[in-house]
Amino acid sequence: MLPGLPTSSDRSADIAVVVEPQREIVEVRTDDERAVYVVEPVVASTAIVPTVLADLTDVDETAPADGQVLTFDSTVARWGPATPAPIAHTHPTSDVTGLDAALTGLDGRLDTLEARPIVDSPDDIGAAPAGDYATNTALTTGLAGKSDTGHTHPISGVTGLQAALDGKQATGDYATNTALTNGLAGKANTVHTHSISNVTGLQTALDGKAAVAHTHAVADTTGLQAALDAKAPLASPTFTGTVTAPRFVTPPVVLADAATIATDAALGNHFRVTLAGNRTLGAPTNPTDGQKALWELVQDATGNRTLALDTGAAGFAFGTDITSITLSTAAGKRDFLGAVYSAALNRWLVLAFAKGF
Repeated sequence: MLPGLPTSSDRSADIAVVVEPQREIVEVRTDDERAVYVVEPVVASTAIVPTVLADLTDVDETAPADGQVLTFDSTVARWGPATPAPIAHTHPTSDVTGLDAALTGLDGRLDTLEARPIVDSPDDIGAAPAGDYATNTALTTGLAGKSDTGHTHPISGVTGLQAALDGKQATGDYATNTALTNGLAGKANTVHTHSISNVTGLQTALDGKAAVAHTHAVADTTGLQAALDAKAPLASPTFTGTVTAPRFVTPPVVLADAATIATDAALGNHFRVTLAGNRTLGAPTNPTDGQKALWELVQDATGNRTLALDTGAAGFAFGTDITSITLSTAAGKRDFLGAVYSAALNRWLVLAFAKGF
């Protein structure tokens, strides 16, 4: 390497200097280019002057200088200073006339050559490369609109392909329309009916059955006549001996507590409600003429709850014995109100009021 040789910021250059007697060749190499510069002259030749060894006044025989060389010329039979053979050595670029300027120009030349194909000969440097070449920009632009050699397309990218596919039958095992029509012709729908005549033996079986809606004579029912003879008629029956009637017991119907308490008389005869505030007992609905009903009125854990009776249409009516009601005040106490419904008066007539249970 030449000491002090400048290099560009984007490449490294190997520089070798070979010294010959009449010229110096400077060769610059980069990664993919090389250039040769010749600088003349560098070293001047010194003619050998034959003389006897004793006449060599520039040679100190007793204390020779380091590197001194003598050579013997047999033609004249004399010794003399030898001309040193060319040796490889290095110089700073400033020691080679014009080298700095040449390298500066070479740096710009290499920038230009970087965009060209690699050449194999120094003679090719600076010459236009053989062939027709595109710039990198033109190449990039051209390739941007091209597809890779191996590439695919969606169905929508092929003109008319989707329409062609829509007109095709998917692969599989299919019957022809004729075969399908003939096959279905002998089949019944999943949901279908049959006439009686199409079911073997059905008519005979039905002939031995009674219709869904039918009647029987008393005589056709074994033991029915004897059972009926032991029963009393529904209208004006006559009983002998002791008659025992069944007892019907219904549990109390719990009413929902509300500002106006509603009662459906069709649900029973005994109604129970726990009062959580001052309330009104509304006119009961769905009553039956002569129906007797009992209301069980329970104070909640607070007590002191009051109850008013609805005295409007279908409501409650008081007589001369019981003209109003006042509930117990203690928490948890129970009072009972009894009434009977009169359809003629469209009122529930208060018959009884008992309190403090």
